[in-house]
Amino acid sequence: MFILLDHMNQSKKSLKSKLKTTFVYFIGMILLFKTIDYLAEKPIFNLFSIENIIVNDFSLNDLHYKNAYKDREINPSLSGRVVLVNSGSLDKDSFRLQLAKTTAILQTFQPSVIGIDHTFSGEKKLGTDSLKQVFKNSKNIILSINDLESQPLKFGLNNSNFGSTKLIEQVSIRRYDSDSSTFAYKIANKLNKNKLKPLDSPSFFINYLAKSEDFFEVGTDDSRFYLKNHYSKQNKFLQLDAHKILLKDSQTIEMLREVGKNKVFLIGHLGNTKIFDIHDDREDRLRVPCDIELSQRKENMFGLQIHANAIENILNPNMRFYAWTDSIYCSIIEYILIFSLLFYLMYYSMGKIVNVILLAISTLTLLYIVLWFMTKNIYLEIGLTLLEIMILEDVIEFFDSLQDYLIKIKGLWKRKA
Repeated sequence: MFILLDHMNQSKKSLKSKLKTTFVYFIGMILLFKTIDYLAEKPIFNLFSIENIIVNDFSLNDLHYKNAYKDREINPSLSGRVVLVNSGSLDKDSFRLQLAKTTAILQTFQPSVIGIDHTFSGEKKLGTDSLKQVFKNSKNIILSINDLESQPLKFGLNNSNFGSTKLIEQVSIRRYDSDSSTFAYKIANKLNKNKLKPLDSPSFFINYLAKSEDFFEVGTDDSRFYLKNHYSKQNKFLQLDAHKILLKDSQTIEMLREVGKNKVFLIGHLGNTKIFDIHDDREDRLRVPCDIELSQRKENMFGLQIHANAIENILNPNMRFYAWTDSIYCSIIEYILIFSLLFYLMYYSMGKIVNVILLAISTLTLLYIVLWFMTKNIYLEIGLTLLEIMILEDVIEFFDSLQDYLIKIKGLWKRKA
C-alpha cells in the first residue's frame, strides 16, 4: 500500500518507480469505478448509477443523428421491405376479433412474413378463437413473446413462431440482442427464407435508419412517391392503418395490392388514433438516441418502430453499427489513454489551467473521433471514459488524501506500540 509514498517528489524517483506508482493509482481508479458500477445494479444504489446518467445525457448518438438524417433524405438506406401496420386504430373491446380479421386480409396479399408485436393472456375475451384459428392456419406468422407476460395465451404453435421482444435494459435503446430467438432476427430470417446467418456478436448497436415520424402515410403525396419507387431503397417506413384495412379503404387496398407481396407486415401499437392527439399516447413508447433533445430525452419511439429498425439492421449488416466498444483492442487503447493522462498529471503537470486545457482538448478530440467513426457505422461507447478523463485530477487528490490518512494511522500505531 505504501508504494504510494509522496509522488510529488518526482525528481527523486526513477521512471520505473513513477510508472509503478501511477499503475497503483490507475488500478485504484478502475476498482473505484467498478465498485460504483457494481453497486449501481443493486436496489436503492441503482438510482445513482453513473452509467445511466452518462448514457442518458452524454450520448453522442444524438449529435450524430442530427446530421445523419439530412444525408439519408438524399441517400435513403431502408430496404423498402418492411411495412408497419398500426393496430392502435382497432377497438379495444373487440381487439382480438379485429386483429384476426386484419391479419387474414393481409395474408391475401402474399407477404413473406407477418410479425405481431402484441402479447396475449386470458382465454375469455372476444375474438380469442378467431385469433387462434388465423394463427393456426398461417405458417408465416411470428408472434412476440415477453418474459414479463404472466400466463400467456397458448396458441398451439411451435417455438419457431415466437420471437422475444425483450430489449436489453438501458436508459435509452441502443443495443439489440443478436440472439437468433429475437423478434427481429426471426422475422428477418423468415424473409430470407430461413437462410440468414447468425450474428457474430452478443448484441449490436441499433443504427436508427428511420425516426418515429419517418413514415409514408397512405393518401398523401408521400405515399404516391412510395408507390412509384417501392422497389428501390427508402428513407421512411410505409405505415398503414389496421382499421382502414378492415374497412377495405380503396387507397389502402391499392397500396397493399402494389407492395404486399414478399414483404414484411409488422403489426403493433403506433398510437391510438381515437384520441385527440396521437402524440399524447405513451403506450409502449421508449427513449431512443435519435431525439432532437440532447438531454432530458423523452419517450418518443414506439416499440414496434425499434424492432423495425433492428430488422433493417439485420437485413443490411453494412448499415448496422459495428460495436468497437466490445473489442479487447478498444479497451486496451482506452486504458493506455487514461494511464498516460494520469502519469502526466502526477509527474509532469504544468499547473491547473494547462491541465484543464489539456483535458478539454482530449475530451473534444475523443468526441470528434467518435462522431467521425459513427459516419463509418462504427460505434464507440465512451461516456464513462469521458467521465474518467474529466475527474482524473480529483481522483489523484482523493488518493493523496487517502495516503495521508493511512500515514497518520500508521504513525498512531507506532506510538501506541
